[in-house]
Amino acid sequence: MIIDWAGDPNIYVTALEKEAERLQREGLDLDVFHIGQDHKRTDIISKIGNLVRRHLYAGLIFHREPADLVGTALIDTPNVPRVVLSKLMYNQDAKLPSKKPTKDLFMERAIERIHQWGRSRVGLFLHAFESKAVEVSMELLRANKLETRSAWIHTIHLNLPREAHAVMELLFSLPRENRPDVFIVENDNLTEMVTLGVRDFCPSRENLPIISHCNYPWQPKVYAPVSWLGYDIREILRQAISMIEDERREGEARHTKIQNLPRFEEELLQW
Repeated sequence: MIIDWAGDPNIYVTALEKEAERLQREGLDLDVFHIGQDHKRTDIISKIGNLVRRHLYAGLIFHREPADLVGTALIDTPNVPRVVLSKLMYNQDAKLPSKKPTKDLFMERAIERIHQWGRSRVGLFLHAFESKAVEVSMELLRANKLETRSAWIHTIHLNLPREAHAVMELLFSLPRENRPDVFIVENDNLTEMVTLGVRDFCPSRENLPIISHCNYPWQPKVYAPVSWLGYDIREILRQAISMIEDERREGEARHTKIQNLPRFEEELLQW
């Protein structure tokens, strides 16, 4: 498995690492390589590429879109099954099937739950690099007769999660009718600070629901009740491995796209 991540540790990467360790303890022969952006990057890519060219691995799993690796042996070596664990966003010639759905499915499930709660004014927190998702999310919310405003939607860099706490202070300085009555947190690395803001600034008499993304079973620390909606890392990784095994057994790389639907915590498969 290739983890190409140079930022601070995040819950998604941690969840993948922990699940890989668990599978290794169960006897699965699974190597995990970390590729950063430092001076060792080229050497690590070259090392993995040499192993791939010698066909020492049944297949490769990428933790995110490996667009930066196109043109290396990790992508260009033929007859090697490859699975990427996030949305496919680059040239289809790379033939890396996605194992994770788009944000739309997450938002659609969140919207369903908000309607069930009878809420109507939605605040939204996203990762700073997901700015394109802002427009999509706003369109979805408004198409489903939910109110949102630019002042209620915030993109926060994962290296600065405490900014979410400051945003909550500003929002709760507004009159009740001019602030959200429900929040969606699309990145669980921001959830701790959002819930801390609820604890510190939300009047205790208010019941403020929060729907947060989650990489099950690894949930962040929280300071207020959260309705978790996300993707089971155990299921995603096992399906990726199963896809590779099927392709090797059948001698054919189908590169089929398999989507995992977002689930609320009460809908999870039992392990």
